Amino acid sequence: MKKIILFGAGGNGKKALKKYGIEKIAYFCDNDVEKQGEYIDGVKVISFSDMKKFYQQGYQIVITPNNYWIQVGQLEMEGIFEYSIFRPSLESKDLNTIIKIENDCSEHNAILDEYVRESSKFDLLEDVTELKRIASIALEKNKKEDFPLVHFGLYDEGHFYGNLQNLMKYAGIQDDYDVVYAPFVSHSDCFPMYKDAFSPKTACVFSGDYYKQKVHMRNSYIPVFTVGPYIHYAKGIYDEETVKLKREKNGKTLLVYLPHTIEGIGRGYSREKFVDDVYGKYSNSFDTLLLCVYWADINDEVCDYARKKGFRIVSNGFRFDQNFNKRQRSLMEISDALVCGDIGTHIGFALYMGLPVSRVGISDDSTIGDSEFPGNIEKTLQFGKEYQHYKSEFYNIFDEEFRMDYKHKSWIDMLQGFNHVRDASYIKNMFEICRDIWIECDGKFKYYPEAVMKTLRKYEYDEIEKHIILQTSLMAKI
Repeated sequence: MKKIILFGAGGNGKKALKKYGIEKIAYFCDNDVEKQGEYIDGVKVISFSDMKKFYQQGYQIVITPNNYWIQVGQLEMEGIFEYSIFRPSLESKDLNTIIKIENDCSEHNAILDEYVRESSKFDLLEDVTELKRIASIALEKNKKEDFPLVHFGLYDEGHFYGNLQNLMKYAGIQDDYDVVYAPFVSHSDCFPMYKDAFSPKTACVFSGDYYKQKVHMRNSYIPVFTVGPYIHYAKGIYDEETVKLKREKNGKTLLVYLPHTIEGIGRGYSREKFVDDVYGKYSNSFDTLLLCVYWADINDEVCDYARKKGFRIVSNGFRFDQNFNKRQRSLMEISDALVCGDIGTHIGFALYMGLPVSRVGISDDSTIGDSEFPGNIEKTLQFGKEYQHYKSEFYNIFDEEFRMDYKHKSWIDMLQGFNHVRDASYIKNMFEICRDIWIECDGKFKYYPEAVMKTLRKYEYDEIEKHIILQTSLMAKI
């Protein structure tokens, strides 16, 4: 019998050792150099390079960490595609345990919800004074108490920008729909990131085909629904008459997105120079200049600097605010063109809504994603050839001229999915399909793949529309 190498010498590695039996385990492998050469329960920990040699001799590799995307990436970069993944967390979990996690995080999430309630009392497209105050409180809590400024629990991803809530409202989904059955709604729609293809473990929603193909490379049983730009499903905060009045009052309006930070992650470019460059290039061509600032930057000195120049400071609010994309839509509805400094979702949204886009260069041409992953292995995987090509194309095709042609849309189409916009019936069916699968597997993760196929067969004759939607969601490429 071939010997097994457990890739990952942490807690899950020890569980795997116990499950398989020490007589079947040849080695542990771990990226932590301090563990290499040590013994765990009598089993030696070896390096990745040593594991490659043993693999060539016929040893089997089992990946043990719950967050296994790094190990998968390492192996596949070396041309190793024969491996197994140890999944004790999925075996033991069901919806009830996930609901418990959600409940355990309720106090944390309630604090974030209060920030949202307070800031949503004000029109952040007119006055950000109160947002500045609330943002200061949030960042201070984050810094002093190490308090994460993201929702925890079942729908942490869907809380970004209100994507989940906007889809449900668009479809007219009633209150009797138990959101515990809802799909994983990803906000990965502006970068081709390696890790994000590993996030979904059950039915999920993406904007375009890029991640659908990536997810199905390893998990063909996961339904992946593509819905196009999320901005389509967000109803703006202004009605048509208000939009008309604001456009008349503001005149020709330029919407400028300040290249932003993320909480705790800074940027190296000169913000004042960016403001100066935008002002110098476009101020004579527009009546109103709106500088859209990420909430964590709202107290930055550049805001006062820009205001003195003649910009009006606006914000879409907290990223965990379900009104985020509603404000973003309204901003674009009252604007005539958009200027950016780096890559962001706003580019795809603007192009979808008919706004031409230009780019003003910044001294630091890294994106916000470049700063998020400190380890060399993570960086190598996340920012591989696809990412580098995508980033290079951005700087090649976007310049200081306002453009909205096929070339610009095609650059981001694989992520935004301009042709995948759905009607309300499709979205409603999508949520009902996700519910039916969970009911079929009795809320247990380990039965989920089988439940997907049972649900597909059940729809085949009685509910043909759902059958087509689910079947298409399981196809790697449309």
